[in-house]
Amino acid sequence: MKSDRLEFNETWVMESPEGIGKWASYDGLCYGIKDTISQGHSIIKLPNNLNKLEAGNLIYYWYGDANKILLGSELHVKPNGLVVAITGKEPDLVKQKQPPYASELYLAIINDTQKAIRLLSDKQLSDQGFNIWKRLYNDNILVGIYDSKNNVGQSFKRLGSYKEFKQYYKLHDADFQRYQYVLFKNGSNSLIETCSYFNLRRMRELAGLDVDWKE
Repeated sequence: MKSDRLEFNETWVMESPEGIGKWASYDGLCYGIKDTISQGHSIIKLPNNLNKLEAGNLIYYWYGDANKILLGSELHVKPNGLVVAITGKEPDLVKQKQPPYASELYLAIINDTQKAIRLLSDKQLSDQGFNIWKRLYNDNILVGIYDSKNNVGQSFKRLGSYKEFKQYYKLHDADFQRYQYVLFKNGSNSLIETCSYFNLRRMRELAGLDVDWKE
């Protein structure tokens, strides 16, 4: 049985691949969805033209259908939440700045899973620009942020506004990749649970315990 320390590390601290850019991520997303369907996994239809595929610890959500993917995400299931591996949008929709938007997709995922979502700070996120964050705050999604490299528990905080968020975001600066984002719905159980995970980590750090401990 995994300890809560190891589960915390697997969800919030483990390294992840560097982002691959918005164009390549869309192609990769489409390939992953179609390959998963070809292996016999059934599409789960959700409201508002949203689709879902589950394959063990891998989940896909996307708008559109199997032949025309408008916007989607590949997520990895971790002990304390979900981690977004890639998010891709159909290139013409990106150029025209047309919906659907990633913010509404993330809200739909949160409503469906009732879990917190970890967004990785990397080039893929930078490519998407700032507009997603404005929409997140408008859609009643809370954004938490923490430093995945230093004092993880002590650095965790909930950001109350888009203006506050911008302090932790800088384009083309690799040092800012240490900041990771957590999305949860205001007033949800996932908010309470996530804060509890980080509070426990904070207590261990302040007590001088080995925060990089592994089993």
